[in-house]
Amino acid sequence: MPAGAIGTNWHIVGTSDVSGDGKVDYVWNNGGKIAVWTIDSGALTGAAVLDGLIGSDWAAKTTGDFNHDGLSDVLWTNKGRVAVWELDGSNIINSGLSNGQIGTNFNFGTTGDFNGDGSSDVLWVNNSGQVAEWNMKDTSVIGGGLSNGSIGTDWSVAGSGDFNGDRRADVLWTNAAGQAATWLMNDQNVQQAAISGTIGTDWRVGGIGDINMDGRADIVWVSTTNNAVVIWFMNGTRSPTRPWCPPAVRSDSIGPFQAWATPRAIRSRILSGRVRMVRARCGT
Repeated sequence: MPAGAIGTNWHIVGTSDVSGDGKVDYVWNNGGKIAVWTIDSGALTGAAVLDGLIGSDWAAKTTGDFNHDGLSDVLWTNKGRVAVWELDGSNIINSGLSNGQIGTNFNFGTTGDFNGDGSSDVLWVNNSGQVAEWNMKDTSVIGGGLSNGSIGTDWSVAGSGDFNGDRRADVLWTNAAGQAATWLMNDQNVQQAAISGTIGTDWRVGGIGDINMDGRADIVWVSTTNNAVVIWFMNGTRSPTRPWCPPAVRSDSIGPFQAWATPRAIRSRILSGRVRMVRARCGT
C-alpha cells in the first residue's frame, strides 16, 4: 500500500480507477463520507474527502462504472434500495436514488456488467439462495429480474468477472469447505454452472481480473496464513489444467496482502519479474 495516513474509522470500499489515468486508485468510506486516494506508480499523488454526504443508514458497498464513462463510481445500499455517486476523480458529477426496490430478505452480492452494455449492474442474493439482478444505467434500474439459478445457503458471493470471454460478467461463489464455483451469466440468467476447484480453507479471494491478458478473468487467491499468492487462470467454469492450479504466482517477499494486490498490480509484478511463476497444487 502506498505511503499515506487515514483514520482508523475509514475502510476501503474499492480499488479502481476514478481519475481516468488507467491506474488503480483507492476509495475509502467512513459512515456517509467517501475519500479518494489517487495513485501513480505505487505513490500517493492526491487525497480528498468528497463533497457529499449520505445518511448513516446507508452502506457504501463497492465501486463500479454505472454511467459507462470509464471511471468508477460508488454504490450505496439501504434495506433493498440503491443510490449511486458518479465520480470524476474527487468530484461527484451526478448522484441519485435508484428507482428500484428489492425485498429486505435480499442482500447485496456483487456488481458486474452482466448484460454486456458497458455499465455495471447489481446482483442480489436472498437467504434461500435465490438470485436477482438489476441492469443499471446511471442511477436507474432499466432491466433484469430473478435469475433462473439458485445456490445452497452455504455458498457466498466472492465477486464477478468475465471468465469465458463473452464480455459479460460471471459470478464466483465460495464456501466454507474451500470450494469455488462459477456461474456463467447472460444478463440475470445462468448459462452454465460448475464447481471450478478446491483451494483450501486458508485461502481467500484477493481479486478477480484478466492477469494473463487472454480476454478472460482470472482469480487471485491470498493465503490467510503466510500471505502467499496463487492465481487460477480461468477458461469458463474451470481452470484449463485442473486438478492442478494453473501456473501460479507465489512470493513470500511481497509482504502482507493489502489493497495493492489487485489483478492489475499482480500482472505488473509478473511482467516486471518481481514475483515468479511456479506450478503448485491448489492450497499448498
